[in-house]
Amino acid sequence: MKRGIPLNELDPMPLDPTPPESRKRVVLTSKEAAAGFGRALCENANNLLADGKLDATEALALKQWLEACGESDLPALNYVREEVQRYTIGGEILPWELGRLQLALERILPAADRAIAKAARKKAEAEMEAREEAESEASREAKRQVWESRRTSGAEESPTKAQLKFIEDLGGTVSPDATKRDASETIGRLLAERESSESEPPGSPQSAKKATDEKLHQALAGHKVKEGQTVYEICLPARQPYEGKATLKQKDLIWSLGFKDQAVIDSLGKWQASALIDQIKAQQNSSGSSVLLGLIIVVVAIVVVVKLLS
Repeated sequence: MKRGIPLNELDPMPLDPTPPESRKRVVLTSKEAAAGFGRALCENANNLLADGKLDATEALALKQWLEACGESDLPALNYVREEVQRYTIGGEILPWELGRLQLALERILPAADRAIAKAARKKAEAEMEAREEAESEASREAKRQVWESRRTSGAEESPTKAQLKFIEDLGGTVSPDATKRDASETIGRLLAERESSESEPPGSPQSAKKATDEKLHQALAGHKVKEGQTVYEICLPARQPYEGKATLKQKDLIWSLGFKDQAVIDSLGKWQASALIDQIKAQQNSSGSSVLLGLIIVVVAIVVVVKLLS
């Protein structure tokens, strides 16, 4: 029987639903426990319960003894006989059935003997619970050791392609003889440096000026693009830790829109490139609308003058 878990959590059958006042007396009286079958039953029960647990071998031995006793008018004996027959009829005795038989034997004992048997059961349950907890802790420790072994197994392995690509995106490098662990440490250092360099919220003009690459972000913050007589004011957010490089398509589009600073274009991240494209297009559209409105006003003025002259 599994200790440390209440019997009713293991037992699929409810405890005796009969109200206490309507149950027959099955506890051995002092007189019954002093002679005959009562004495033999009391001694057997005390012996079986002395270690606080009942196993299948002991239950079958008790069944054989009860069969040898024959008929009796002793309530305690008949009660134990019924309980043993109920829980051993299927052949294999399950843990919860052994628990029920143990409680049945405790029930028929006189008060003093019952207290001793109950204390022994509680002690056995506590010991089993402590043993299971120790086994669980040992299992957890074994799992921790396995994970630690897996975590440190890359000490002599080469970095993965994903690690090298990530380091490159972060603007870092590793030596040719670097290991997987070295790459992991480099990534952690680069991320920490980037995080510490950004004291302002991502996306604000201030964050662009305080990023790690001062030259790049000084160029981005307030960069002016001249196209004809129009000047566009550009201000981009800082490049984020996990932001990859701008794509070739983005770079070509930026160049075609009039942004000719190749060093800045090559240093842009994907999100920065998208923001730059959106800003240039928006300002170009705004400028184009102003020119169109001016042309419309000139045309209208000419039409009015012609009409007045005619």
